[in-house]
Amino acid sequence: MSRTMKAYLLIFAAVLLAGAAAAPAQVDKRPMTFEDVLKIKRVGDPQWSPDGREVLYTVREVDLEKDRYVTHIWRIRIGEKEPQPMTNGEQGERSPRWAPDGETLRLPGQPETAKTQIWLMARNGGEARKFTEHLTASSLRMGAGRQIHRLYRLSRRKIQTPVRCQGGG
Repeated sequence: MSRTMKAYLLIFAAVLLAGAAAAPAQVDKRPMTFEDVLKIKRVGDPQWSPDGREVLYTVREVDLEKDRYVTHIWRIRIGEKEPQPMTNGEQGERSPRWAPDGETLRLPGQPETAKTQIWLMARNGGEARKFTEHLTASSLRMGAGRQIHRLYRLSRRKIQTPVRCQGGG
């Protein structure tokens, strides 16, 4: 079984356990509505930690009041039953990636503007700090080499140029 499949199974089991614990004892039977379908949380993008002890993943849910979806990042440690939320920003977060040392998470984010930048967060959570500063809202992809890990900005013309980074990670 592939590592990604194992991650999905682990996340699925954790979500089932959490859902069973939170379910009321008696449920009124009624047909499922469109709103019920919208309220189903979607789990995706599993990312194993470099040491193989944790999995980051995203949970996407609907915000009916604001008429939009919001995605947050969660973590589950192998052997634990309860997943832990890592982010809870109003705009949401997506696409978590582990730094090679396993102590830092890399998150593309749009906290105050439409410019997508990369943010860093400690493995155990806390406030994210800005890692890149680029003028455009271009797509960012995190690449890794054997000894040096670089971040590249991919332009629409498929030309790779380095991005100026602040701090480490």
